[in-house]
Amino acid sequence: THVELDPEQIQSSLSKDQYRLYKLIWIRFLATQMANAIDRAVVTCYAIEGSYPPSLAYLEKRYGVQVDREHYTIEYSVFGSNVRPAIQIIPKESTENNG
Repeated sequence: THVELDPEQIQSSLSKDQYRLYKLIWIRFLATQMANAIDRAVVTCYAIEGSYPPSLAYLEKRYGVQVDREHYTIEYSVFGSNVRPAIQIIPKESTENNG
């Protein structure tokens, strides 16, 4: 899987099953990368400011975090400024028919 090889770009060179598998792997790979980027920003914020960020919007505005809301649902649950937030990236494709 290569992040720059969008599933739709290579669909014509894959069988239907290969395409579905590649698309699933690609979507989950990007979700993992996005979760890691958000987590790094959370830790950076805590290190600099002494408290965890109050929202995902705060990270986007102050730390340049970019999220793909078109393809993913991001759950960012805050429990307190001294408790690391829970972050979950959910591919929207996971509930749709991938073929």
